[in-house]
Amino acid sequence: MANLNVASRYAPDTNTYSDKTWQNLTLAANSAWEEGDDHAACSFYNSALKEAKRLLNLAEHGSGPTEAPMIMVISHHNLAEAALRIGQPDVALAHYQTPFDRLLVLASLKSTPADLRQTCIANLKEATTALVVHLQFTGAHVWHVGDIIRKAQFAVASRPAVGVRLS
Repeated sequence: MANLNVASRYAPDTNTYSDKTWQNLTLAANSAWEEGDDHAACSFYNSALKEAKRLLNLAEHGSGPTEAPMIMVISHHNLAEAALRIGQPDVALAHYQTPFDRLLVLASLKSTPADLRQTCIANLKEATTALVVHLQFTGAHVWHVGDIIRKAQFAVASRPAVGVRLS
């Protein structure tokens, strides 16, 4: 119940492009986590993920925060850790795989704003590392792990240059 008080202390942010709501939800979730209230923590983390997805959608259309990919990765990884804590490695895998896949797609789309593509590439290392560590921990085949790493390497190697003029 104390966690609800933590979350309700913050008025909803009227700036729809701000990550303040996400920050407040994540703080409330972290507080619940520290108190051992897994149910409340997961509820707040899920709300934070919903907000992260909204921010990323805005960023894809050029009006959201450039940090949206990082926010999305953090939100999924928080839920992955919570899933592991309560013994759900398959749920954790989904929360490691989803941001990895999403970053790969956004980094490769020409329609993605250039600054957002760069942020996706910058956050791909964290997403790849977390996914690979989880796969290794759960006994995934070495070929599967290698495939994940190759996909990330390809995305990084083929990223378009930003702000470079040839003439």
